[in-house]
Amino acid sequence: MKLRTLLYCSLLSLAAGAPALGADLAVKAINKALTPVIPSAYPYQSSGLFFGVYTEGSGGSATATPAPGISAASLTTTDAGLGITLGYAWGSKGSNVAYSLEGDFGFTNFNGNNAGLALQGPLDFEQRFVVWTPTNYIAQLLPQSVQNAFGTLPPFAALQPGVTASNLQSGLAFGVEERDVSLSFAGLSANKEWLVEPVVKLLAMEQLSNGMALRAWAGVAIPTQGHIFGPIPGSVATLGPQYKVGVGAYF
Repeated sequence: MKLRTLLYCSLLSLAAGAPALGADLAVKAINKALTPVIPSAYPYQSSGLFFGVYTEGSGGSATATPAPGISAASLTTTDAGLGITLGYAWGSKGSNVAYSLEGDFGFTNFNGNNAGLALQGPLDFEQRFVVWTPTNYIAQLLPQSVQNAFGTLPPFAALQPGVTASNLQSGLAFGVEERDVSLSFAGLSANKEWLVEPVVKLLAMEQLSNGMALRAWAGVAIPTQGHIFGPIPGSVATLGPQYKVGVGAYF
C-alpha cells in the first residue's frame, strides 16, 4: 500500500513540473531562433561572417570611332553604383595579418544613360580576396624620413557623438568583376552581354567602438585582360583601364 502511495505522489509531482519544464524549453528554443545568423559586429582580430553596404564610382577611357566634331581623346565611360557585401574574415589577436573573402552584389547606371541611380540595373558583381595588416605596421617598414613626413595617420571621422575610431588597417585585394554591359550594344536587353575582368584594389579600414567598420578604397579594373560573354562576341569600342573609388560600412 505504501509503494502504491509513493508512486501516485511521484506521478503527481511529475505532472506538476511538466508545464514549467515545457515552458523553459520553449523559451530556450525561441531565444535560439532569434539569435542572428550573421553577427552584428565586424570580426576585427577574429574570424567570422560579416555583411555591409557600399557605393562605388568608376571612370576610364574608351577607344571608338567618334561622331563628327568629337575628338576620339574625349571619349570616356563612367558609372556609379550601390550594393551589399557578404564575406568571411580570418584573423587573430596574435597576428599582424588577416584575410577576408568577399562578394559584392550591386547595380549601376551604365555610362550615365539613366538619370541618377537606376534600381533596375545593370547588375554588377565582384568577388575578391583581401590581405589586411595594420597601417602602422606598414609605416614602420618605411624609412624614418618618410615616417616623419607623413606624421601620425589620422583615423576616419566618427559617425556620431560618443563613437570612437581606431585600428586603422590597410588591405590589398585581388578579384574578378562581372558587369552587365548589354546596354552598350544596340538592340540588346539587360542581362544578355557580360564583361568579366580582373580587379585590383587598395583599401583602408577603420574599426568603430560600436562594432562597425568603415572602408574607403581605390582600384582599377582591366577590361583588356577580361572577356565578353554573350550573343555579340566583341564591341565597336575598346575600354581602357577603369579606375574605381568607393566607401562602405560593414557589420
